[in-house]
Amino acid sequence: MGGLGKTTLARQVFSHEKIKTDFEMQIWVYVSRTFDAVSIFKKILESLTPGNKIKNRESVLREIKKELGHKRYLLVLDDVWNDSREKWDDFFNSLSGISSAMGNGIIVTTRGENFASIVQTLPIYELESLSEDKCWSIIRAKAFREGAVPLEFETIGRRIANRCQGLPLAAKVVGGLLCNKSKEEWLAVEKDSLSNFGEDGNTVLKVLKLSFDHLSLPSLKKCFAYCSIFPKGFRMEREQLIELWMAEGFLTTDRSNDMETEGNKFFNSLVQNSLLQVVERDFYGNITFCNMHDLVHDVASSVLGSGSICVNDESLHAIHQVRYICVESIRDDPFPIPKQQARCVRTLILKREVSDNMLLDFKNLHALVLMNQDVRELPSLIGNLIHLRLLDMSETSVERLPDSVGKLYLLQTLRVGTKYEWNNHFKRLPNTLKKLTSLRHLHIPNIELPPEIGKLTSLQTLPFFQVGHKKGYQIGELGSLKYLKGKLGIYNLERVDGKEEAKSARLFQKANIVELRFVWGERRNGATNDENVLEGLQPHPNLKSLEIDGFRGICFPSWTSKMEVRDDIESRWIGLNNLMEIILTHCKECEEIPTLGHLPHLKSLYLNGLANVRSIGSSFYGINSLIRSTSNGEGKDKIVLFPALERLELNAMSNLREWVEVEFPSAAETQLHEVAVAELVLNICQYWNVQI
Repeated sequence: MGGLGKTTLARQVFSHEKIKTDFEMQIWVYVSRTFDAVSIFKKILESLTPGNKIKNRESVLREIKKELGHKRYLLVLDDVWNDSREKWDDFFNSLSGISSAMGNGIIVTTRGENFASIVQTLPIYELESLSEDKCWSIIRAKAFREGAVPLEFETIGRRIANRCQGLPLAAKVVGGLLCNKSKEEWLAVEKDSLSNFGEDGNTVLKVLKLSFDHLSLPSLKKCFAYCSIFPKGFRMEREQLIELWMAEGFLTTDRSNDMETEGNKFFNSLVQNSLLQVVERDFYGNITFCNMHDLVHDVASSVLGSGSICVNDESLHAIHQVRYICVESIRDDPFPIPKQQARCVRTLILKREVSDNMLLDFKNLHALVLMNQDVRELPSLIGNLIHLRLLDMSETSVERLPDSVGKLYLLQTLRVGTKYEWNNHFKRLPNTLKKLTSLRHLHIPNIELPPEIGKLTSLQTLPFFQVGHKKGYQIGELGSLKYLKGKLGIYNLERVDGKEEAKSARLFQKANIVELRFVWGERRNGATNDENVLEGLQPHPNLKSLEIDGFRGICFPSWTSKMEVRDDIESRWIGLNNLMEIILTHCKECEEIPTLGHLPHLKSLYLNGLANVRSIGSSFYGINSLIRSTSNGEGKDKIVLFPALERLELNAMSNLREWVEVEFPSAAETQLHEVAVAELVLNICQYWNVQI
């Protein structure tokens, strides 16, 4: 039965810390209805070496064996539908010889008892339906989160829980539906919407359809249905999904919100309603990847109806007038979409090569996603797709874009270069890029940008910027990009003349940048002005991650040494209290580590290659800053040092001789947050007189 929580339980096991300790490699493969050994082996290889597109079975197995070697692995095969012992034996026998390690494990989730008996080597763990109490606890957690539950709501909620037939997916979806609803709305859901549930065994599908019907806006319903264009089990990247919604015109903007803000609200709403499932979060706890439960995918597909199709070798005949096409795997025969039907297509996701003639057929395309490493060149006629809003080539081998890309005046999102640095091929963007004034998201590898990037004033995503000497390449180009957000790495800072030029980047005004990386080149001689340059690069107080690499100053400038930035307009210092991660690496001339112990959210601290630091002194703890900020007016100060620190790593600090004990003022009531970090790594610190 679907919706019992098989995948959820398997994922909890898969993500458990003990599993990560016991198994060097963890591999997750979504299988679904077609059990094809070659396809599964390809997915295993893709999990081990993303971007690898080997097709031959023997070659795939050889590569898997090379990657696994003597490593012990855990393989999860999720949602398997197969009654054939021959197919399983063929798969398992091939898999058995791949790793020479002992104690490998395979977890299989399936709805079929027959298949469970075929693969069984240990007792089968069969999930049972939940009790009414447990269903109610799920509904309560989703509807009220951690708030108190009024008695009248609990009475109604328990009756609703009874209608969920013990299915956790149904309970989660209903709980999301009831969130922020009034008592009258709860009663309406119970008496009207759920009155006939449980009568025909389709409880989950009915609950999912009910949740869809209660989505607040037509545009939100479109965003939900659109997710079904991807295959079942597909890991959807949050940012990419929102950019696709934007390209299709599902998101609007007003004075208070831009399209991305609305897209994030829609995404969170779908997660809250359990119509999207969380797969992965980043360091800050933000959702980065999601997928759809296969039953939810069925509902989304039924809503989208004939407007979408995922094409493979068995479904070529099913193509008709559709707006969204995902071509999953096609033989090397002519492209199967006739011209008259191609004109209707708005989103095209391709896993094959493209030609000029093919592109000419898709005149009204809004989003083009190419996902094939064999694609090495983008046709020059790409410039004729004047309605294009999104162009994604992040999983191709394309090295450069034609100048005709500059004709795509409506383009909002451009993704080039592989997501995996080890396999990146992309080298150059065209000089015509500056004409794309509608561009909002530029996902690129660390390459030199074309001149006058500052003209792209709508730009929000720019992960890398390499400073140049010539006009149009200098750091001042960042000054006009006031909407930048997320991550930004600035490289070749040795090419910046001084503080005033550095200030022209206006980083202090960019409140939505949460990660900054400042990098100086290694190969340089003579005097440097690094201290002045870094002084001019002070960030906004919202910053969460700071990395400084290759800085050659003897001392860090004031904002860095104190982790406080100066607001000249209000004439005050503001602490960088949102910092969660700090990385200082290859700062070879620095003699002192900044003051850090007072930062309330600092989780990770990496000090690498600070070869000139001889002592970690009392200033490191930030006692004075804490006394100023924690005084309770009773003559005593309660001081907590490093209250959130989880990992502290010191590497290649060859002259470090002393780590002094913290000195507390006699009047202070103190707590040294154990500096019991979860991980403490000390490597190549030759001389020690540690008193901590």
